[in-house]
Amino acid sequence: ETTVTDGGKIYAAKCAACHGANRQGIPGFAPALTHDTLTKLSDTDIGNAISDGRTGTAMLPFKASLSTEEIDALVQFIKSP
Repeated sequence: ETTVTDGGKIYAAKCAACHGANRQGIPGFAPALTHDTLTKLSDTDIGNAISDGRTGTAMLPFKASLSTEEIDALVQFIKSP
């Protein structure tokens, strides 16, 4: 079973380049991924964005490179305060 700690490792490897080491985002390019910025999104919404990407943005789909368990761990990590 993957954990929030695993989510942190996945974030560092797959997400930090665009969303920032501290999840602060890059204005005009990649949004911040913090507890405060994600409160309106469900875990499913966030998981789908990771899995399927976001049309019209630089967010690519990760369903081919991350398992469902890894995506779930990533969701828990980025939703954590």
